[in-house]
Amino acid sequence: MKNCDLCKDLIPLVADGLASRESEDFVEKHILICPECRNYYQDYSRDGLGDYEKMEDERIIKNIKKNLLIRGVILALLGSLVGMFTVNTEYVFYNILLIPLIGGLSYYYLRKKSYLVLIGVFLISSLGNTMVMMVADPSYGLGNIKAGFSMGLIYGALVFIGLVLGLLFVKLTTRKEKLWIRLLSLILASGFLVYVLILLNGFYGNPISKALAKKNAQAYIEERYPGEKLSLDKLAYNFKDGSYYAIYLKEGSVDYRLNLYFDQKSKVRGDNYEEAIGGGFNTYLRLSEAFNEDVLGDLKTVLASDKLFGYFTSSLNSEKLYSEFQLDESYNRKKMAKLMDESFYINIEREQVDFDQLYKDLIEVYNFLEENKLEVKKLSIAISEKDHGESGLEILAANDLSWDKIRDKDYVKSKVEK
Repeated sequence: MKNCDLCKDLIPLVADGLASRESEDFVEKHILICPECRNYYQDYSRDGLGDYEKMEDERIIKNIKKNLLIRGVILALLGSLVGMFTVNTEYVFYNILLIPLIGGLSYYYLRKKSYLVLIGVFLISSLGNTMVMMVADPSYGLGNIKAGFSMGLIYGALVFIGLVLGLLFVKLTTRKEKLWIRLLSLILASGFLVYVLILLNGFYGNPISKALAKKNAQAYIEERYPGEKLSLDKLAYNFKDGSYYAIYLKEGSVDYRLNLYFDQKSKVRGDNYEEAIGGGFNTYLRLSEAFNEDVLGDLKTVLASDKLFGYFTSSLNSEKLYSEFQLDESYNRKKMAKLMDESFYINIEREQVDFDQLYKDLIEVYNFLEENKLEVKKLSIAISEKDHGESGLEILAANDLSWDKIRDKDYVKSKVEK
């Protein structure tokens, strides 16, 4: 009796083509063995039901359509948001999988109405991406609209691929379909799966090659650096050349960061020990960053601005400069000031961009460096507009100013470029 009640509830949906494949299979099997439900199905097909039953069926169908509409809206929003929030991130390539999945689910749940999800994803993503890019850079103008429209087309195409895959899946799993249709669907679906696997392997590698690279890396470390007690910090795939790279760290050391490089067969082809660790590059990099941050921190107070960017350079060639540092040595401002003696570049954001403002900032920077015994051979300065409008970012710069000529205003003015 319970199966009969369920069957009678499903018959209107099956007859109107709104039921799922599982519901269709259940009704078809049940009416073969149940005369009462078979008569009920035949009466419904001949419009032989009473007004009450028809009204009840219409109510059920209306609710089904409402639920399908809600599902469609959710899928369209989900596909658009996935695309928009991953487009400028490292996860953007996952869109190739995620958005077709949205399309596949759309066809599975909505069937013929699934095209509405495709249209929704196109419209929402086009408008959404355009608005995001206009907020980020209003000066790009019409280019933002073109870029947003292009992204909408890409997402729409990916949804369409998903709809086709959803259709193939339904054909493949529906017993009513002819055998050749099901076989063709299986071939096409398998071809797409192979394509996805090749694509994933191209961008992310595969578990087999990754495991092999990890094994080869560990063997290389044990043979080349025995007793160093190194630990694997990261093993990543480089999709540009189809190889891996590994990073090993040494406990208790801040500068011992060993990079291993692999060929496309996951064999280690070398490391950066000679330059990065033995040659002092890692230590130099850490201490030079600390030096820049130290000086810029003081300059923020002097210039009354938090929007600063700057760096020092040395007159020594790279190899000689790096050799001045010992692994894990402590930061020493005096030592860094002595080594970073070639030039200093600084960029400052200002409300007003003109020569008077640039020269005022230049003299303040010059006095600060001189007072703190941070003299360099050349000084470069740029001021950029803090809140630029649609006209674009305005920058005023004076590059490679000789240290002993900075107080000569005419000299500085002759070196200014806009």
